[in-house]
Parts: sequence; C-alpha cells; structure tokens
Amino acid sequence: MRQEFDHHLKEYGILSQFTPPGTPQWNGVSETRNRILLDMVRSMMSQATLPTSFWGYALETAAFLLNRTPTKAVEKMPYEIWNRHKPNMFFLRIWGCESHVKKLTMDKLESKSTVCLFMGYPKETNGYYFYSKDENKVFVARKAVFLEKEFLLKKNSGSEIELG
Repeated sequence: MRQEFDHHLKEYGILSQFTPPGTPQWNGVSETRNRILLDMVRSMMSQATLPTSFWGYALETAAFLLNRTPTKAVEKMPYEIWNRHKPNMFFLRIWGCESHVKKLTMDKLESKSTVCLFMGYPKETNGYYFYSKDENKVFVARKAVFLEKEFLLKKNSGSEIELG
C-alpha cells in the first residue's frame, strides 16, 4: 500500500516530506494553507445568515475555490495541474446567498420554487448544495435563480462572528 502511494506521488511530481509529530512550525506550507482556509471560512460565515454548524460546507467550498485560484508557487492552478485543463468558472456563486430552487412536486396553486440558501458544490455530481430552512435539510439541485445582488446589498446580513 505504501509503495503504491509513493509511486502515485512520484508520478505526479509530488515530493513527500515528513515532519516529527507536534512540530507544526516545521510544516509551513500546510500551516499557511490551513490558515488561508480558516480565514476564508470565517469570512464566508460572517456574511451568511447560517448557523456555525454549517462551517463544514464553508470549508469544502473554500477548498473548492482555492484549488481554482492562481498561486505564485506554480504557473498553473492546482485544478489545472490535476485535470490537465483549465477549470470552468461560469457556475461559481456567492456562498450563503438566497436562491429560488424549483420544487420537484407541487400543487397547482402553490409556488413553483422554494427559497433556499446556497451551500456549495457537490463532488459527486453537477449541481449545487442548498439548505432549506423550511424542511431543515441540505439537498442537491442542478438549477436555481441566485439572488446574489440582493445578498450583496443587504446591510445587516451575516452572523456575529469575530474575524480578528
């Protein structure tokens, strides 16, 4: 198993380096990346009107975005290196914004959509994660109308999270 992993790293030009347990300061690149991810999560959570229990969705979305962001360290984005083509960015949305998601079943006189909050991008399928406050559940849907402009114009949006 270890040899397979070492071969995989070598195949993709990844140099494996080890640090002793309890010495995070020796692993500067990973610690910096962890700090960047945590800063992104704090920023996302501070703008959204979601409880802190949804921090995992914010973290997954932050990693998703970071892998599609250029860096000084390499010429290409991480996504581009792994997949050998540039990522498509047209589908990116503002995390935590309200969205109108079409209902799958409805009565003749009821609304055709429900208001949900955008939660991120599922790995296993095309589409988006949404949180329905009415049903108290997270689900995947392919299409929605995102109310991003309204989200950005709200002056009192967000939760009370210390960013410092």
